[in-house]
Amino acid sequence: MSFLTVLLSLILGLLLLDIKNVLITVILLICIIFLFIWKIKKNKVVIILSIICLIIGILFSVIKIKENNLTSNYGLVVRTSENYVILRTFKEKFYVYNKDDLKLFDLICFSGDRAELTFTTYESSFDFKGYLNKNGIESSLKINNFTKIFSLPINIDGFKSEILSKFHHEETKDLARAILFNENSDYISDLKSEFMLANVLSVTGVLLNFLLYSVSKFLAKFISDKLSRILSLLLLTPYIFINISKFVVIKTVIFFIIGIIFLEKEVDRFNLKNLILIIFLLLNHYLIYSLSFILSLIFMVFKELGHLYLFDKNRLKKRLKMNSFTILLFLPFSIEFYNSFNILRLVLNTLFVDVFKGIFVINIVSFYGLHLSFLEDLIYHLLIFLNKIELDFLSINLPAFKQLGYIVFYVLFSLYFYFREINFKRLYLNIGLVSTLSFALYCLPIEQLMTCEITFINVGQGDSTLIRYKNETILVDTGGIVNYDLAKNSLIPFLRKNRIYDIDYCFITHYDYDHFGALNSLKSNFKVKEIIDYNAQFPIKTKYFDFNNLNHYWNELSDENDKSLVLYFKLLSQKILLMGDASKSVEAEIIKNTKIDVDILKLGHHGSSTSSSYEFLKTLDPNVAIISCGYKNKFKHPHEEVINNLNRLNIRYRRTDLEGTISYKFNLFIL
Repeated sequence: MSFLTVLLSLILGLLLLDIKNVLITVILLICIIFLFIWKIKKNKVVIILSIICLIIGILFSVIKIKENNLTSNYGLVVRTSENYVILRTFKEKFYVYNKDDLKLFDLICFSGDRAELTFTTYESSFDFKGYLNKNGIESSLKINNFTKIFSLPINIDGFKSEILSKFHHEETKDLARAILFNENSDYISDLKSEFMLANVLSVTGVLLNFLLYSVSKFLAKFISDKLSRILSLLLLTPYIFINISKFVVIKTVIFFIIGIIFLEKEVDRFNLKNLILIIFLLLNHYLIYSLSFILSLIFMVFKELGHLYLFDKNRLKKRLKMNSFTILLFLPFSIEFYNSFNILRLVLNTLFVDVFKGIFVINIVSFYGLHLSFLEDLIYHLLIFLNKIELDFLSINLPAFKQLGYIVFYVLFSLYFYFREINFKRLYLNIGLVSTLSFALYCLPIEQLMTCEITFINVGQGDSTLIRYKNETILVDTGGIVNYDLAKNSLIPFLRKNRIYDIDYCFITHYDYDHFGALNSLKSNFKVKEIIDYNAQFPIKTKYFDFNNLNHYWNELSDENDKSLVLYFKLLSQKILLMGDASKSVEAEIIKNTKIDVDILKLGHHGSSTSSSYEFLKTLDPNVAIISCGYKNKFKHPHEEVINNLNRLNIRYRRTDLEGTISYKFNLFIL
């Protein structure tokens, strides 16, 4: 019956994974259902069960119930974070901002007002609104007043803080926060590439499972096997309880309990685990968007598929096989997370797994009150060492796989190990060769050599424009946000997933923070060859471009905005003008003294009323105007006057606050 549960999992997964992509979903469902019926066509019960599961999955996906009346309602706090909580009512979940007096599992009676979820999202940064939506949270809640009906006698968040306070180094504290409580931090994000496989094992529950079985194996030397497992579970109950809101913990504990119940009984455990995952999905279909659920399902299914390959009497070989198998299995996710592929880093990850298991055990010991400072110091020096390892010179920058790419990858992966299991050597070797060559082809920058582009990067309330012709790359401004590293979180991931390795020229139009604030971080973490500002002598000639600065009208006493570079250049047949933050007075001088044609105009000062005069827009008459500004920014850019000017002149305009990053890409062999 394993075939049944695997297919049911896949059917529900494909159905719920991307309900908007109807065409691909329907095609895959038809193929899987056809295969499913062909395999077990005589078993009517199985067919009926699969249809029921499909109907339930569709209903859960489509039907949404919302409460309009939020007076005297009851809610349970199901998740807490540093500055928000998630409140679960009977019918839906809400995002509640900054409620310090609400703790995990508090049951309250409240009244409040529903509001739209509004968060600023930058290019390549974490989409918090999307994350909430994928967890079934579509509204925020402003609580007017509430009364606690029940509160746990133990303050879970306070207990976590107390545990973490024992760590003396910020780096080891952040690591403990990540592996003990599955909570991320900027420092751990920097180390993700070094601990990629260990992160995967943590997210899928493998580390907790390892600990449960390790403790039970030790206890089995003194008591019966079954009793040792029960005692192992009891000993880890405090840790499990603290993390009980995490799906991966619940799943791991349930699977472990199944192992205890059926310890001496004949049962298809793989089949049973799949059925439990299906039940999880039916109870909460948003789990299909959860990384821990997706990785757990993939790991479980493919581990079963490749069990003959993974079996080896030699423990060292078996461990290396499992580590390499896991790395290959999660390769698409690794590329998506890190925007690169590095073979040496992946090899090193196989060596880090056992080290990471040791770190996990050390942190668990600290959780139970036995904090050994010398072990923390050892971990600290290991982290410092890892931070100094420079492997980026071997990295191949890559974009994430498309949805179809994921499907092709896992179909080929399945076929390879299926034919390997049945010892069809010629076929599985050919599949392996085709897969390797396809991936090698994917790694080649073929598109970069055949195209050029201009991209207006979504950096919020700021400016950053990428210009690329083949392998020459120019960045105009970097954007800048106080207390947020725009370079590391947005610009560099964006450059990497676009296969860019260095910046040949970085123009800084002027020295307002929202135009240059991310420059220092960018220079520290990415190769920037030359920086040019308004003090340079123009025109600037590069390999493929001639840049002219049309702003000849500033002096040392000018406002910083009026010193701004106004860059005019051509990209193939496209004539482009970037206005920086130049004001109407600069615009007037430009149209008075210069005659230019413009196809793409980036408006000055983010659409402020201080720029983009009617006369200026009318004279240039561009095909399209680009407005780079932040979502619901405090300056209320773009200004109504500017929008009215554009509409009166029938000039099409596009906004990064509404569209995100805006890109124009041209094929060099067509134009």
